[in-house]
Amino acid sequence: MRNVFGFIVLLMLVACFPKNIQREVSVKPQVSVGGKVSIADRRKGETFYSSDKLYASAFGTFSATGSMSAERCYHTATLLPNGKVLVAGSRNNGTGASLSSAELYDPATGTFTPTGSMSAAYGYHAATLLPNGKVLLTGGIGLSGIARSSAEVYDPASGTFSATGSMSAGRWGHTATLLPNGMVLVAGGDYLASAELYDPASGTFAVTGSMSAPRTWHTATLLPNGKVLVTGAESPGGTVLSSAELYDPAAGTFASAGSMSAVRCWHRATLLPDGRVLIVGGYTTGGASLSSAELYVPSHGRGSFSATGSMSAARYLHSAIMLPNGKVLVAGGMNPAPLSSAELYDPATGTFAPTGSMTAARQNPVAVLLPNKKVLVAGGVNFETPDRLVASADLYDPLRKGRPLSVKDAGSGNVAAIPAAKIEPAQPIRRPPVVSRSEAVKISGGTNLAVAEFIGKNVSQADASIVADFLRTELVNTGMFNVMDRTNMDTVLAEQKFQNSGCTEQECAVEMGKLLNVGQMIVGSLSKLVDSYYITVNLIDVETGKIVASYDSDASSSKELKDACRKLVKKISR
Repeated sequence: MRNVFGFIVLLMLVACFPKNIQREVSVKPQVSVGGKVSIADRRKGETFYSSDKLYASAFGTFSATGSMSAERCYHTATLLPNGKVLVAGSRNNGTGASLSSAELYDPATGTFTPTGSMSAAYGYHAATLLPNGKVLLTGGIGLSGIARSSAEVYDPASGTFSATGSMSAGRWGHTATLLPNGMVLVAGGDYLASAELYDPASGTFAVTGSMSAPRTWHTATLLPNGKVLVTGAESPGGTVLSSAELYDPAAGTFASAGSMSAVRCWHRATLLPDGRVLIVGGYTTGGASLSSAELYVPSHGRGSFSATGSMSAARYLHSAIMLPNGKVLVAGGMNPAPLSSAELYDPATGTFAPTGSMTAARQNPVAVLLPNKKVLVAGGVNFETPDRLVASADLYDPLRKGRPLSVKDAGSGNVAAIPAAKIEPAQPIRRPPVVSRSEAVKISGGTNLAVAEFIGKNVSQADASIVADFLRTELVNTGMFNVMDRTNMDTVLAEQKFQNSGCTEQECAVEMGKLLNVGQMIVGSLSKLVDSYYITVNLIDVETGKIVASYDSDASSSKELKDACRKLVKKISR
């Protein structure tokens, strides 16, 4: 009965499409340029798209990576200068005991390995990477349930923890923010309004100005002007705050920064590339979780808050990580049980869109952006496991394609999460006809390709760009290749904030190819030596990341460059 209902839901969604789309439903859908749902009629070479809401995710998927040695929650994760991630502590490992152990995640191998242990077992602490590459761990709660005032430092060179100075008060649920002067601002926690500064040079803490209100489970964000924005919190008695404050390192004082539109604790705040701060989700007085989000805009005064788009699901104790393309990945959280879903916030449009889901539901997971541009998400609370915790970890790949939703998804209830009001009318894509396998010349297992902008060596970039256009034209004229139009390329790459020019390395070409959803990329250069011109290109397979072939051609004058491109295409077509 459930599957029948799901099928009816899917038919209702299809019925919302224009008629020219309904006749295409029997054809297998694909992710098209721009991350839209495309349904192609191969007989007529027409491609249409509707909203990306009909795809589980146009780009961005989670996949399992190695698991930690122990289940962890309320732990910390810190990216080290060597590219590894330090994961430390846990408030409760599922058996009622906290953990003192720590481990290192290596992105190269996808595995966790043990490292030195902390001086005591605790969680709810804060971890901050210091300018010298070491990690400062402050506060937390151990087995006694008493807030810790002690602190310790992890040295990646030796793989050990060592004691450092103690704070003036025990803290948990606090924040610890690295300031431009190299000191660390530790604020609030354990329902305190006080704050203090840690000096790595002396290894000591010193009291600084206090906040206007006691705060626990607040956020602290370093702004481009060097000040620190503190938002929300739970205060004594369980009251949740909407107020915000600014810490000025020069004066050593806090000042009011106005109030958010909602009271929030257990929310997340992320600095955006333009200097604004995205504040998303959270928990309110009375136990409700929030789907709303807002933006803090700094100014010469105290700044201001304004509403932005809301998430598709309310959540608190989630993760929020800035991606290299400027979007923000929000994953997991609680509402009212742990969530596996994730969404992306786009600052350009002020909206959230669904992306892939994690392999497990996670409340309060740790999340770290890795040097390879993937995101590690590890541990957290999960009600479906015997100990209600997980040791597993996921990797989020923002460039990996998602999968189309199916009737099975409708039966499972996944389609119900798609807002019908947001389904966009289908529009045609300006794209070359789709060539059937029998008609196409296969290049290392694929026929769709794109030509990146050439780089110029001893010539102007404009001349290099013109030659790249020459090559695209010659490839299209053969009738053998499905070449992506330059206008479509520019549109997709601009949406993803990806720089088209100067891409000649394999890694860059693969990343571009995934964004453009093509099988092969051609990257190259135009160079001039004395009076002769030389064109060099590499054909790169996007899936394997390998250079399939390299070609070159020369011209004795600029007038012969188009003919040189024609010769190149003949070599590629063999």
